[in-house]
Amino acid sequence: MKKCIVYLVLIVCLTGITNAVNVGIVVEFPDNSVKTDCVSVSASASGYDILQQSTFDVTWSDAGVFGRSLCKINGFGDEVSGTVCEWDPDYFWAFYILDGDGWGLAPVGTSSYNAVDKDVIGFIRAGFASWPPIEKPPVKTYEQVCEKLNVKNIKVYVDGKKESGTDENGGKINVIPGSELELKISVENLYDKDDKIDIENIVIEGILESISDGKDLKDEASDFNLAPGRDKEVSLKFNIPLEVEEDNYDLTITVEGENENGFSYSKEIEFEVEVDKEKHDIIFNKLKFSNDNVECGKPAILEVDAVNFGINDEDVKLAISNQELGINIRESFKLNKDPFAKDNSFSKSYSIKLPANINPGTYTLFAGLSYGDKIESSTVKLNVECNDLNDKNSEEMQSTTNNPTKSKNNNPLPTTETMPTKIVGTATSTATEGKKLSNKGILMAGVFVGEIMLLIGGVVLFACLLKKS
Repeated sequence: MKKCIVYLVLIVCLTGITNAVNVGIVVEFPDNSVKTDCVSVSASASGYDILQQSTFDVTWSDAGVFGRSLCKINGFGDEVSGTVCEWDPDYFWAFYILDGDGWGLAPVGTSSYNAVDKDVIGFIRAGFASWPPIEKPPVKTYEQVCEKLNVKNIKVYVDGKKESGTDENGGKINVIPGSELELKISVENLYDKDDKIDIENIVIEGILESISDGKDLKDEASDFNLAPGRDKEVSLKFNIPLEVEEDNYDLTITVEGENENGFSYSKEIEFEVEVDKEKHDIIFNKLKFSNDNVECGKPAILEVDAVNFGINDEDVKLAISNQELGINIRESFKLNKDPFAKDNSFSKSYSIKLPANINPGTYTLFAGLSYGDKIESSTVKLNVECNDLNDKNSEEMQSTTNNPTKSKNNNPLPTTETMPTKIVGTATSTATEGKKLSNKGILMAGVFVGEIMLLIGGVVLFACLLKKS
């Protein structure tokens, strides 16, 4: 019994939602100004209900045999006289329904009209001089009256490249596994600034259906408001899975909001996303070192991940090499074409021992995947640093310099011919202290003594000459 009541309530609610209709209103006033509005009502709503829910200030007569009579709109019209209006002998409010590209005089009175979804009803002060009346309000379509939240433009990008054949009306989008799909959606508030009507709580959402192992991908922009005459662009992004079947998938963009009078806007744009896969297509999903800065003599961990994006099973050969580092890795494996199979991808980490005597610097490793008659190649760089070893050698050399009589291993100091250039000058100057003069030194000393003796002889000769005189 409880279930029956719940189902009944749901049916009533759903029926109410299903029967909700939107009706546009156009009014031309005697001063030639034109005002519009749009209301959402139930399918059973009358013209009276529609105008009562609008932003217009409407004056009605009391209910009579033929319902209520429309007397005034925004103060223009006739006074009320019981169940009728005090009719102006020259003018009355004529009631029209938009039919295609033109207005048709309503066959019933305003109170007797029943709402029809996306109808546009019009009102104008018409004269009695002719029948049907000559005066008619300006023709405005439902879209012009009610679709004030407009999708101005949609630009589609796949991996940064703009897609042709798509716009604000939808279209077809071509992607491959791993593509980044971005949609830039521009919306605008079409109300005139004089209307002073904001559109609020605008939400833009995209749903890419069943593409991720049967699950949807979703993205949604933060909600925002738009003042009259303003526009805004938002972006939605979808990362196409690497593991995906070659197929067509529906992408629905929904734009929703409501104006400050409570009228709701909702629009859907449909795109078709086609996932294309090549017959043979294997790529490196990952080729990187866990740490691309390592020391000489230490191991480097290379992480490899290869994925089959093609539509065929493949026998694959992997080769990774670098001649300077002595690296030559070879591996064979099979890859399944099923994107959801465990063996659709190959993953492995290689520990590469680096020689201790290599020069520091950046080394490039070459990697290739060979399958069928195709080769997928890539490179990865490794920066080798030997700073710790160089610092250690420098410390040993400095220690030897400060103690020239003994090296670290207690062996005699090397000769200057074998000493590093950096230390030769220091070692030579230290080693010559306290040693005998060389032949060159003796010659220089003899010259110096000779000069002294000549000077003394000159002084003696000069003294003798002075004495004789």
